[in-house]
Amino acid sequence: MSPHFSRLIAVVLLAIGVWNRTWEPANSQLLCADIVSISASDSGFYNEVGRHSKLDGSPDFGGATPATFNYSTGTIDEVSPFSGVDVFRKNYFTFDLTGYSPGSITGGSLELFLPFDGYSGPSALTYSLFGSMVPGPPGMSLLASELTAVHSPFVPEELAKAKGLFAKIADMHAASFPPLGTVVVTEADEDSMIEIALTPFGVSYLNAFAGGKVVLGGFLEGLTTVGPPDDSPVYLFGFTSPVIDGVVSWDLSSISPTPTPVLKISTIPEPSTAVVVCLTLGVGLTYRRPRILGNISS
Repeated sequence: MSPHFSRLIAVVLLAIGVWNRTWEPANSQLLCADIVSISASDSGFYNEVGRHSKLDGSPDFGGATPATFNYSTGTIDEVSPFSGVDVFRKNYFTFDLTGYSPGSITGGSLELFLPFDGYSGPSALTYSLFGSMVPGPPGMSLLASELTAVHSPFVPEELAKAKGLFAKIADMHAASFPPLGTVVVTEADEDSMIEIALTPFGVSYLNAFAGGKVVLGGFLEGLTTVGPPDDSPVYLFGFTSPVIDGVVSWDLSSISPTPTPVLKISTIPEPSTAVVVCLTLGVGLTYRRPRILGNISS
């Protein structure tokens, strides 16, 4: 049997083995797994007095800098009409997992940009991700839709709804499950992307909502109370201003966009796709190697 044919048979057997062993969690680290980057379809923050990032640039705020996707988090002195209070912002990120099936995601991380001057506080801050306890994909889709909307602070019903959404985000991290991921950040990390690796629980959370929208929440650990407005603010991801199409339409010409949040996931391809990819790679290697060796010896 020729060496070429022997290698080809080995590749075919490997592919068949991949098919037969699919898709158990223990076999998630396969050579042919895909790494996919998904840009956020929404990002922002809410606080307990009803302020949220979608107000930035709206007529209610007099056309202020339209950082409508700002995802700063921490204790920050508020602006009018909420002036005089030091509030606790919690941020969130929405991603579309349409096209992925439950159990197909084997790993992941969230990448967030920390701008220059986007850090304020002690020598190190611990940032954690958390998930929602909404009842299944329909509830998650509704939550994502509510977070995207603009709720006027001058309409009592809308203001109450905004406060309720902060409560929903707060309930996420207060629920009795561990964080989806945690990272320690320092001021030296400014002007760079911060990667938060998802825990196995975080990966399970993504799989629970695969096929539709999923919302990740975030907050700074240890900030359980807020102080008077003259206290030094403690925040992370300040001055973030990603531009995300199709959500709000304020004039964005006055801002310098920062990178959009990205969810990176590793996925197991469909069995038929895995076999084709492995065969293609294997056959390519099988027939490339002799030519390379020939060039070396000539």
